[in-house]
Amino acid sequence: MANKKDDITKDKDVKKILEEIDSQINDKKKEMFEEFKKEMDKQIETSVQKRVDLEAKKLIRGKTGKIIRRDIVIILLIAIIAYLGYCLYDIGYFNKNLPVQTEVVESSKQEEVKNKDYYIKNYGDLVENMQVPNMLQEIENGASKDNMTNTLKLKIAYKNLKEDKKTINGEVLTFDSGSLLEAFQNVCGDKVSLENTVFEYENLKFLYFNDTYIAESATVIPSIKANYKITNAYEVGNKLTFEVTYDGQVGVYKYTFEKSGDNYYFDKIVK
Repeated sequence: MANKKDDITKDKDVKKILEEIDSQINDKKKEMFEEFKKEMDKQIETSVQKRVDLEAKKLIRGKTGKIIRRDIVIILLIAIIAYLGYCLYDIGYFNKNLPVQTEVVESSKQEEVKNKDYYIKNYGDLVENMQVPNMLQEIENGASKDNMTNTLKLKIAYKNLKEDKKTINGEVLTFDSGSLLEAFQNVCGDKVSLENTVFEYENLKFLYFNDTYIAESATVIPSIKANYKITNAYEVGNKLTFEVTYDGQVGVYKYTFEKSGDNYYFDKIVK
């Protein structure tokens, strides 16, 4: 019996020891787990913080780059605007709103310049180019570049024939028909034509032979021409009209010239 009791006691002691060992092991496991958890949390926190810092640096660098680029763009735009402003100022663009008065002044100057005196002074020779012997008889019923007599055409052509187109040999004066036609077209335009035939101008009698006009005398004796005066001049559209009076004549003759390009060409005369 004694031995049996001893065995039971021993069993209890062993069991108790085992329980204590298990308890210590569990406590140690908990302690280790807590330390492990803390270490993992610390490492995770450190890793996350590093990642956050890295992303923050990237963001700052990107933002700084954007700010720098933005500032550069702003500076360039300011420079361009300043340059364009200077260019507009240089060409007088900003004066556009000031010259209500200036425009009126310029308009007044233009109206003042292009009055009858302006046209008479600058284009009065157009009328003079038409003044030939027996002019009043030639234009008694009016005349135009399309229906004037061939005699009048030849006289006007010779009146405007340049001196370097004439050849004088002793008392003989000659020129070719092409030069005469060119002189007439300079007055009436390049669509007009001439009929080459004999004609008279002042005291000269021209014969026509082999595309050449010949006068037996090169000395011109001026005939008495009717005195005229340009009393008015105005331009409507592309037509410039002169009002002309002649001494001893009643009424006004209107000489009209049509503009083509930079030149005026004879159009018609009406009374």
